[in-house]
Amino acid sequence: MATQFAPVELGTIKQGEFIEECEKAFKRIQKSLISHINEFKRNAQAVMNAKVTIKYDSEKEAFAIVTEVDEKLPKKPSKVTTAFISEDPANGEPCLFSQAAGTNTGNPRQSLLCSDKGDKIDKETGGIINNQPVP
Repeated sequence: MATQFAPVELGTIKQGEFIEECEKAFKRIQKSLISHINEFKRNAQAVMNAKVTIKYDSEKEAFAIVTEVDEKLPKKPSKVTTAFISEDPANGEPCLFSQAAGTNTGNPRQSLLCSDKGDKIDKETGGIINNQPVP
């Protein structure tokens, strides 16, 4: 039986596996992006690159078609700690300061300030508010 040849199309590369690989990757990046948006409620993007390289081998007098499918998914956003300029109480030199308890994950602007012990501080007076720890 003679070998049948047909013009090469994207659907015939790797016996159709290349197109199938692209479709699966496209579905994965959609799901990943939707999941990311639902979790972090922010702008993001996912990218799928499909690359087809055609190489000629003069010794074999034939072409090789090489494919690659690459996905770039959104990453989790960085946690942000907001800091303000102040003076280091130990030496009076300028420095940055933030909440002693670290990042307030409920408010990335960190409008809550606290003492070294974690007590809430009144923004206007600078005094401790009822010895209540910052959540």
